[in-house]
Amino acid sequence: MRRAGARRSIGPMRPRLLVALTAAAFALVALTPSAQATDPGRWRLAQADRLPIEYFQGLSHGPGGDVFFVGPAQGVYRTDTGLHEKVRQSVVYPAEVAAIGFNHIGDPTYDPSEGGRLLAPMECYHPDLPQANTCGIGGFGVLDPVTLGWRYWVRLDQADIPKAMWAEVSPDHTLVWTSSGNDLLAYRTADITQANAATSASSPPIHPVQRLTGAVPPSGVTGAVFVGGRMLLAGDVDGLLQVRSVDLTGKTPTRTEIELPGINAESEGLDLIDMRGGTLHWILSPFVDKPTFGAGHTELMTFLPAAQAALHLRPVRHGHGARVRVFTHFNGSDHPVGGATVALGEAHTKTSASGVVSFAHVPASAQHVHATKLQLSGTATLPKAG
Repeated sequence: MRRAGARRSIGPMRPRLLVALTAAAFALVALTPSAQATDPGRWRLAQADRLPIEYFQGLSHGPGGDVFFVGPAQGVYRTDTGLHEKVRQSVVYPAEVAAIGFNHIGDPTYDPSEGGRLLAPMECYHPDLPQANTCGIGGFGVLDPVTLGWRYWVRLDQADIPKAMWAEVSPDHTLVWTSSGNDLLAYRTADITQANAATSASSPPIHPVQRLTGAVPPSGVTGAVFVGGRMLLAGDVDGLLQVRSVDLTGKTPTRTEIELPGINAESEGLDLIDMRGGTLHWILSPFVDKPTFGAGHTELMTFLPAAQAALHLRPVRHGHGARVRVFTHFNGSDHPVGGATVALGEAHTKTSASGVVSFAHVPASAQHVHATKLQLSGTATLPKAG
């Protein structure tokens, strides 16, 4: 399901054979010298999780550890930060809204207005028809963040934007950003109200209050999130997956944040939340030929800023053996790292979910300890015995 700036076309969803790709195999892809040659190194891959194929178009989060996923067309799902599903709504649009032609929701965003709400960018997307955007209008749907039930929607003027494909609320919660063609547009969250709720395709629309002409990068936009005052935009250029960031003030140039050469997948949504061992999260879908991660599921890629991406090791001796705790430190606390490969002398093994690994027989001399996981690494010394 391609969106703004798309370079690749996608047909209707169809069943695919599930193909597994181990973390070790992915590490070989992601860490080759050619893959590292162009990535700017601002973020490091910390975790890769397989998601249900329904968790497809994008993600957002609310307070209290709620995480929202949407897809593959209009379903909405709420999980916790451990990705355990709590609520699902496979059909979101009411009959009267679906009758207009709306059948698709893009990368959503959470807004604390009205006691909390999930804003769903609305589109009439029928890829099997010559004119895929059948209704020619877009909107923002307002969903209850607890039940995921429909509240209302506001119409966007087609003179400004023909469809809404993603949405992201500004850090101060006053604006919701999206894009139209090569332009970034911002609407007031204060205009998304029950008083402005649409009842038909001809209801009075709301209008953007900002337009940044030509601000969409060549990689396009499949999802967005604000990080450190910049808006990060996911997309691709001729199949090269990228996250680029835009300074909305125009004081600094657009720059590449992440680049994933050699990864064959479809870029989707972004979010920023402390979970899964990192902070920046990017959904990749398998809707390409020969997907790197296999078919039948999406992949959630979790990153840490490079400055916080080191693995910390605490090795201690226990009798004739040793225990090593592996963790990262970000957002003011330690985070155990499960699945890290730890090498102590000639022995290699992986940490448990709690970030701990044990070695039965360790020489009495001081030992070098090294740990790796995807694009994270760290070293320490186990002191000599006695």
